[in-house]
Amino acid sequence: MEVLKGKRELAVIIFKALGVYSFIQALAVFAYRFPILYYKNSLEDDIMIILQVLFLSIMLAIFAFVIWFMSPRIAESLFNNANINKEDVISSTDMHMIAFSFIGMLVVIDGLPEIVKTIFFHYQVRSLPGIEEGMAMVAERNSYLLATILQCGLGVWLILGSRGITNFIRNLRRR
Repeated sequence: MEVLKGKRELAVIIFKALGVYSFIQALAVFAYRFPILYYKNSLEDDIMIILQVLFLSIMLAIFAFVIWFMSPRIAESLFNNANINKEDVISSTDMHMIAFSFIGMLVVIDGLPEIVKTIFFHYQVRSLPGIEEGMAMVAERNSYLLATILQCGLGVWLILGSRGITNFIRNLRRR
C-alpha cells in the first residue's frame, strides 16, 4: 500500500478524480439527451439537438482531459511552485486551498452545461413558428441563465482565489 507523500500528490489525485467526474458527466449528457432525437419530427429540431448533445458532451470530455492531464500543473500553481517537497506535511491551510479549488471546479463542471442548454433552448423556442413566449417564461429563463452564470463565476473565483480565501480564514482564526 502506497502512502500519500505530500500536498501536491493529494491535489493531483483530487483533480484527477474531478477529471473522471467530468468525463462521466459527458457520457451521461450524451446518453440522456441523444434518445430525444427519436421523438422529433423536423430536421431543424434534430440538428439543434445533435449540436447541443455533441457540444455539451465534447465540452465536458475536453474539460475532463484537460483536468486529468494538467492536474500536476494545477497542483503546482495552487501552491505557487514554492517549497513543494514530495514529503511535505499537509497543513489545514493546504487542505482548505485544495478543497476550495475542488468545489470551484465542481461548480464550473456542473454549471457550464446548464448555460449551454439554456442558450440552445432559447434559440429553439425563438425559432419555432407560431409560439409566443409569455413574459414569465422569458423572465424565468433569463433569471436561470443569470443564476447559472453567477454560479460559474463563483466557481472560477473559488478556483483562482483559493489562496486568498484560505488566508482570510486563517486570519479570522487568529483573532
